[in-house]
Amino acid sequence: MSRSLSLVLPVCNVEKTLPENVQHLFEILNDLTDKFEVVLVDQGSSDHTIDVAQELAVEYPQVRVSRRTPMDSKNDSIDQTLAETTGDIVFVQNGHATVRPSALRQLWELNEPTPPLENKASSTKRLPGLPSKVCPQSCGSEVGGLRMICRPDNPSGSGNRDRGDP
Repeated sequence: MSRSLSLVLPVCNVEKTLPENVQHLFEILNDLTDKFEVVLVDQGSSDHTIDVAQELAVEYPQVRVSRRTPMDSKNDSIDQTLAETTGDIVFVQNGHATVRPSALRQLWELNEPTPPLENKASSTKRLPGLPSKVCPQSCGSEVGGLRMICRPDNPSGSGNRDRGDP
C-alpha cells in the first residue's frame, strides 16, 4: 500500500514563477509516491497569484488552493490548512522559499517502512500502539525549511484518514 503525501506551500506574489515551480514539484513528488496533493496557501498576494493558483488547480487535480488573510495568525493558519489536507504524511514549507528536492526526499525517507530486524527482534522494544513502519523521531522533523507535522488526530504522523485519496 502506497502512502499519500500532502505538501503545503505558502505562496505570496509569485504569479510568474508558480506554474514552473509546481511542475518541478510534480516531477519530484511522482518519484516519491503516486498519491500526493499540493496545497497552495495564498497569504494575501497583491498580484495575480491566487488566479494562477486556481488555474493550476483546474489543470491538475492534485493541486488545491487555500486563501488566508494577513490577519490570520500563523498557528490558526497552519491548523486550518492541516484540516484541509488528506495525505497520510504532511509536509509544510516554512516561509516562501523554494522547496529543495533533497529536503523532500530526506523527509520522505524518514517515513520509509523499516523491516523488522530478524536477530534483534527479542531485544528491540516498540512503544505500545506504534506500528513498526512509523519512525517516531520523524514527527516534527525539519529539513531545509520543510517540516513534517503530525496530525492532532494521529500523533504518529502516519495512518489513513477517512477522507479519501488526494
